[in-house]
Order: sequence, then C-alpha cells, then structure tokens
Amino acid sequence: MMKTIYYKKLSWPMAFAVLAMVAAPLHVRAQTWGDVFGAIIQQGMINNAVKKWNAVDVDVRQCLANSYGLNAGALAQQGIAPDDYRLRGQLANCRNQVAEARAQAEQQREAEERDRLERQQAEEEAEKARAAAAEQAERDRAAAAEAARKEELARQAQAKADAEARHKTLVARFGATQAVAIESGSVQVGMSREAVLEALGRPPDSRQSVPPDDELWVYGSERISISKGRVTYIGH
Repeated sequence: MMKTIYYKKLSWPMAFAVLAMVAAPLHVRAQTWGDVFGAIIQQGMINNAVKKWNAVDVDVRQCLANSYGLNAGALAQQGIAPDDYRLRGQLANCRNQVAEARAQAEQQREAEERDRLERQQAEEEAEKARAAAAEQAERDRAAAAEAARKEELARQAQAKADAEARHKTLVARFGATQAVAIESGSVQVGMSREAVLEALGRPPDSRQSVPPDDELWVYGSERISISKGRVTYIGH
C-alpha cells in the first residue's frame, strides 16, 4: 500500500527519471558481458585458426608469405583460418608449388643416389679388377719364379752331369791327378800339350819352337816350357 501510494504520488517526469536511474546500471552490465562474450568468441576463433594453421605444411605457409605476403600468424590473430574461402586459390597454388618442388627435389635426390651407387659400383668393380690383376701378377711372378727355379735346377743338373762326364773323360785321357788339375784350370809339370790346352781352355798367345824338340808357350805373362811333348817348366 505504501509503495503504491508512493508511486502514485510521483509525477511522470519523476517516474521516468527513476526508471532511467534503475535501468542505467543494467545497461552498462549488459554491454560489459557482451564484450566478454565477444572476446571469448574472438579468442576461440583465434585459437582455432592457430591450430589449423599449425596443421598446414610449413613450406606451404612459407610459400604464402613469400608469394603473397600472407603471414599465417597474422591471419590467425585475425581469426582467419586456412580453410577461409578467400585463401583457396593461394593455398592451392602454394600446395602445388611445394609438391612440385618436393617432387623435383626427390627426383634430384634419386638421381644423385643413382649416380652415387653407380660410382660406388664402378669403384668396387675397379677395385676388384685391381685386386684380380694383383693376384694374377702374383701368380705370374710365382710361376716365373718357379720356372726359373726349375730351370736353374735343370741347368745345375746338366752342369753337374756335364762335369761328371768331362771328369770321366779327363780321367780316362790324362789320369785322375791331372784330371783334377785340369778341372781347376791349373797347369802342372808333366802335363801333355793336350792337357795344357784342356786346362787353360785356349791355345797359347804365342808359341816358339826351341830346337830340337822344345817349345815355349806364352799365356800373357806366363811361360810354359814343353820338352818332348811334356811340360817341364812353368814360370813368368
């Protein structure tokens, strides 16, 4: 009753003023909550855009910046995500460019890898060839050494056989003592002319006859006197 009486006693201007005073705080509060909700919605859009941009290939984002001056971070802060219709053409172009660049890079890498493998194979084959050549050279050297050894053994055996045969011949012709002297290239008193020639292996440098039956054979500075077909003196 009192409130009714109170309001009935207010004039229209006064009532309007009271209502304005009561409504003013409510209006301010409504504006404040609207800003808060708007900020929340805006931040959600930014967070969503950041998340989506993070999922975009880094090379595509770099292409957007280089080719179109579009910075993903700046776009995200405006709430513009990569699925925004305004970015379709630029994103498609950049994705194509990145794909082509990567395909070319992959082709280049594969070509370089093929070249590397071919060089490696060539080097391995060359190394095998060198190793095979070295082995063959070693076998050839060993075979040559073995052939030389056998040849030397054969030569020695032949020389020994020849020496034995000559020794038997010399013993038969001149006796065992002179045979040994002849084989050593020595001339002894009592040797025959034939024995001297056998021992020294060549005729004298000069030969002088000393009547009636003596001879003087000269071998360099050596003088050999022969009388009646036998050595009688050896000197210089």
